[in-house]
Amino acid sequence: MALPLSSINHLAREVADVDRSVEFYQNVLGFRTIRRPAFHFRGAWLFGYGVQLHIIEGNVPAPGPAISPRVDHVAFHTNDIDGVESALRELKINYLRNVQGPTGMIQIFFLDPDGNHIEIAHYPVHPDVG
Repeated sequence: MALPLSSINHLAREVADVDRSVEFYQNVLGFRTIRRPAFHFRGAWLFGYGVQLHIIEGNVPAPGPAISPRVDHVAFHTNDIDGVESALRELKINYLRNVQGPTGMIQIFFLDPDGNHIEIAHYPVHPDVG
């Protein structure tokens, strides 16, 4: 029996530098800051695209050098994949452009400042999802 869930509330990312990550998620991905309780550790709460993102300061290992479409990532939908690519070039953010073989869908992968993978693509409506 499945749990009685209704939606995703938030994703959490442990980061080395809260200010740097907040700037990235605001300026690159369009999140906005929201109020956060006065916890005993540094962090920030952001909101965008119907979900909260909780940034938590911690000890984060140095990111690996490679961008990979096969590792844990958060994915965002866009209706303008060319605009995404253009903006990433303008922001001088290194990215990987992947064309998915079976569908021809273009995927863009890049890293946040702590090496967390992000994917952006124009996803077709899945026939099994109502």
